[in-house]
Amino acid sequence: MEGYVYVISNKAMPGLVKVGFTTRTPEERASELDGSHSPYPPVVEYSAKVTDARAVEQDAHKQLKALCAGKEWFRCKPERAIAAIKEAAGESLRQERSRAQDARDRKEESARAAAAAEEAARKRVLEKASAARKSKQREQIIVNYDVMLKPLERVPHFFIFYVIGVLITALGYSVILSPRGDIGQLAILAFMFGWVPGAILHGWTQKQKKQAPQYKDLLARRDAELRTLRS
Repeated sequence: MEGYVYVISNKAMPGLVKVGFTTRTPEERASELDGSHSPYPPVVEYSAKVTDARAVEQDAHKQLKALCAGKEWFRCKPERAIAAIKEAAGESLRQERSRAQDARDRKEESARAAAAAEEAARKRVLEKASAARKSKQREQIIVNYDVMLKPLERVPHFFIFYVIGVLITALGYSVILSPRGDIGQLAILAFMFGWVPGAILHGWTQKQKKQAPQYKDLLARRDAELRTLRS
C-alpha cells in the first residue's frame, strides 16, 4: 500500500521519536496526535513516500527494536530513525522530505533573497549615482556650448529694429496717405505700428544667425556629446 513512513517528535517528550506510516499526509497524521494533554504540537521530522508503507515501517521498527520505548516510540535521535527508514525503503523510496532539509532550504532561500535585495539596493545606488553624474555632465556640456553659441546668435538691441520699423512704416504710410495726410498724423502712425515690421525683422535676423554653418556645427557637436550620455 503506497503511503508515507514518517518520524515525528514532540518537545514534551525529549529523546523520543515516533516512527509510523499513513496513507494520508504526515502533517494530517501529526495533527491527529496533537492532543490537549501536550503543551507542544507534534513535529514531522521526516517523511518518505514509498510503494509499501506498512512493510517499510515494520522493517524500520525491526532495526530500531533495541531502542523501542513502547509501541511506535523509540528512544533515539531523529537522524537514527531516518536512517532506518531510508535503509528499509531502498529503491521503493519515491519522495522524501525532512524538517532539517526544509530549514536548510528556508535558510538558503532567505540568504538568496537577502543577497538579491542587497544586490538590487547596490544597483539602485549605482544607478542613482550614475544618473546624477550624467545629469551634471549634461548640464556642464550645455553650459560650455552656450558660452560659444550665445555670441553667434546675438543680434542688435530691439530698439534698433524698432527704429527701422518706424522708418518702414512711415515710408509705407507716406505712400498711402500722401498728399492727403499731414506729417503729424504720419509720425503718430509710424511710432504706433513701427514695432510690427521691427519685430518681424528682429525674428528674421535671429533665425538667420542660427542658420549659419558655424552655429549649426556647434549644435551638432553639442547634441552628439549629449547622446553619448544616454547610451
